[in-house]
Amino acid sequence: MGIEPTGRGFRATASTILNENGFVPDLIERQLAHCERNKVRAAYNHAQYLSECRKMMQWWADYLDEAAKKESPKKPPKP
Repeated sequence: MGIEPTGRGFRATASTILNENGFVPDLIERQLAHCERNKVRAAYNHAQYLSECRKMMQWWADYLDEAAKKESPKKPPKP
């Protein structure tokens, strides 16, 4: 019996790998479409972090490309 991939599992894996590689937690949470838990901060901070998220997601794409090539992916340099 194989393991079925889930959206939640994919998101957890992405979050873990991105956090372990030093990306800003606010960027990761924004990319995963998580809402700010602090209601005051949420009311005032409407930043989208688009430029930073774009760089992070390119890093993630490069990471996945390496993972598809071999079993142990080489981590691309952080932008």
